[in-house]
Amino acid sequence: MASRALQEWRTTQRAELDRLEAAVRASPRALRPLLVDAYILLLAGQFQLYCRRLHDEAVGIVAAHLRPAGTAVILEELGLNRRLDRGNAHAAALSDDFRWLGSHLWTELVGMDRRNGRRRTRLDQLNVWRNAIAHQALPLREAHAATAADTARTLRCARLWRDNCSTLALQLDRFVKKRLNIMLRIRPW
Repeated sequence: MASRALQEWRTTQRAELDRLEAAVRASPRALRPLLVDAYILLLAGQFQLYCRRLHDEAVGIVAAHLRPAGTAVILEELGLNRRLDRGNAHAAALSDDFRWLGSHLWTELVGMDRRNGRRRTRLDQLNVWRNAIAHQALPLREAHAATAADTARTLRCARLWRDNCSTLALQLDRFVKKRLNIMLRIRPW
């Protein structure tokens, strides 16, 4: 079974991405670059939404296993200064926001599947392009160009990042499930 956040990623969020991708494919050549940029922005936003929902769901499960008097305090404390509320779902933000689960996120994800190291890089590439598009910071600055190496604002790369986000969503779901199981000795989903 999957978390509600992952179920939402696989249904509603997927449908929104599918609609925009279909529009990109059907668009006249002159409009395609603009729609690819919109697709990159939507993808980054949808993945950030998934990560926030997964975090909220995990915090809610922990709070539900405490006496009612502590629930509000736990919910507030674990959500305090959450980076996903004020920035992209990049690798460092995810590490910081899920640190309360008692494990280093990327070390454990790479331990689960060594390809997650490359997926981390792909996630950061997506966010470099997302920020450059959203903040009109094109061409990329030298430091960002190094992160985004071998990628571009193309539908091919957007599809690569989308596949990457889908795999990371599943991997994050498994990580959180495992950590909650260890912490609470329950099957959260």
